[in-house]
Amino acid sequence: MEPTFDIPSALIDNGAEFVAPLFQGLSLSAARHPLAIDGKARDYLFPTLYADVRCAVGIFHCSFARAKDFLRERLGEDAQPPRMLGGRSIVAISCYEYRKVRGVRPYNEIAIAIPVRMDGKKGIPVLGAFSASPDSGYHIASMPVTSEENRLRGHHFWNLPKITRRIDILEGQGKCRFESFDEDGTTLDIALDVATSGKPRQFSVRSFLATKKDGVAQRNPTAFEGEFQVMVNVGTLWGARRGSPALGLGKGEASGLLRRIGAETVPLQTRYASSMNSWFDLPARDHLGYDEKGGKA
Repeated sequence: MEPTFDIPSALIDNGAEFVAPLFQGLSLSAARHPLAIDGKARDYLFPTLYADVRCAVGIFHCSFARAKDFLRERLGEDAQPPRMLGGRSIVAISCYEYRKVRGVRPYNEIAIAIPVRMDGKKGIPVLGAFSASPDSGYHIASMPVTSEENRLRGHHFWNLPKITRRIDILEGQGKCRFESFDEDGTTLDIALDVATSGKPRQFSVRSFLATKKDGVAQRNPTAFEGEFQVMVNVGTLWGARRGSPALGLGKGEASGLLRRIGAETVPLQTRYASSMNSWFDLPARDHLGYDEKGGKA
């Protein structure tokens, strides 16, 4: 998909399409500080709802020391990645085809996410209690997206490092491949290949994305539900290099960042969902009708 830089003059009226159980009980509200486009405030509703999302995920080992340095640079001294065996941590590359987005047009996106614990505790090797902690979420290190409107949204509301880029999706012969390109639109930045078959597993996950906005670290709630086809390469836990590479690194911001943290190219795990649902919210204090502590005003 080529990047789109034009922005519709009004939000899309598609609220009736979001009827999945995941969305039931959510109370949508506008932001305290709306995004202005061409001098006019846009009253997006939050959380943002995503339906019928194609999703491909690759989870890879990387350097623990480099991931820790990166997280502390971005979020502060208490930010801590999970410690895996062999002096390693992990990074997740999540690719999305957002077919239905409440209020806005469809778009493609890739999130390079490093798991992070915000209380400074290390957890135990091989994730363990780390992943179950309420203080554990993800920090987005880089985020190519095909929509300029959503790049602006990401910067304004969350300070997410979104960049507007071309992202193509190719599916066939049992695999799904997402490709993101550098600013010129022709030079490959990163590519992710995942199997479209595997062991079916139902996911229902609540977590948060950790960002730092206006000098303050914040947690932005997120959730997703769907059936994924999962493939696991257990040998990589112990440092084995066997297996087919799933990550391709070219030239660009995302590939440079993955090289910086020492990302491996043979995955620990891949996941594929032909259709899932998700939502992503602001911190409670950033909604209209809420006070600074997240309670009703």
